[in-house]
Amino acid sequence: MNYQELWEDICFDMNNMSSVREDFFQSSYEFIFEKLGWSRRRGEIISKQAIQVGSNGRAEPDIIIQSGNKKHYIIELKRPSAVLSDKHKKQLFSYMRLARLQFGVLLGNTLQVFYEDYADDNEPELVSEIAFDPRKADGIEIISILTKDGYSFENFQNYCLTKLAVAKEKEAINKKINKLCSAKGEEQITNLLEQNLLLEHSPEVVQYILENINIRIVNKNALANVIVPSIQNIRRPNISSHTQSIIENRKKLGGRKASSISKALIVEVLEQLEGKNHNVNGYTTQEMVNQIILIGVDLSAQKNPNANLRGTLQSMVSRTMYPEYSQAGLADIVYQPNGIRTGTWRLSKYRKSSS
Repeated sequence: MNYQELWEDICFDMNNMSSVREDFFQSSYEFIFEKLGWSRRRGEIISKQAIQVGSNGRAEPDIIIQSGNKKHYIIELKRPSAVLSDKHKKQLFSYMRLARLQFGVLLGNTLQVFYEDYADDNEPELVSEIAFDPRKADGIEIISILTKDGYSFENFQNYCLTKLAVAKEKEAINKKINKLCSAKGEEQITNLLEQNLLLEHSPEVVQYILENINIRIVNKNALANVIVPSIQNIRRPNISSHTQSIIENRKKLGGRKASSISKALIVEVLEQLEGKNHNVNGYTTQEMVNQIILIGVDLSAQKNPNANLRGTLQSMVSRTMYPEYSQAGLADIVYQPNGIRTGTWRLSKYRKSSS
């Protein structure tokens, strides 16, 4: 049996059934299930079979599929133009329970499959909802279960349990994504970033980094609906209380606040960098700013400490002492250019000793 062709035929029938007269409506649906291998003549497609409800009531499900007097699944029919609602679902659920069937199919503008797990007291769960589109792979899959050749209780149950498990896993993943995209999630990511930065930098440097970046996590699946806030409204990450306490303690021990970066401070910092690294290539302004913060100098009053530092450095170099450099040191600083507004700086005495 070619399930692809069957699904294409059913999609064609469902998409063209609006012209079917009301009195032929039920028969048209029954004919679809005959295409799936079930037979009205052999009593496998049971139409409008009365089920006793209490002492006086009765219910008539639209179709019950059975073979050898064993009922398999129940079908509730609505017009193909009908948008399936909770009312339609509850009607199907009542028929499933009256007929003691775990599998139910609701047909309308889509095909919906339901499964009831007798292990709990919950209502039947929606397993899948499929539009009547011949390109839908899910349609081919469910047709392979609903046909007489493909049906078995085990096959139908495995199909339902697998779909439900996948749906629950997706739900759990989406909850995790939504949590990460929340303020609490951004805080988690910031804490992880902070911990990683503290492996390489001092608490003051980490604070400086976090105060100069914005962290925002957005669900990519929802990007089309995201209104990007202005920079002023983006929440900046906060450092942890642990890192903050380290910084505060260092300030109490002798922190300095600098409204400008003095020549003496630059010489002090370059001496410290030489003592730690002795880098013959010199040091960038960012390395120097990091070291200034590391020794406890507060640069928060400066809008652009890198630019301020560069200005002071340029006032300390001369083009006459080292002509092979575009700007090269007086007695204090030597500059090695490396592109526009980039390069490295070093104390002249260390350059002499390394040459």
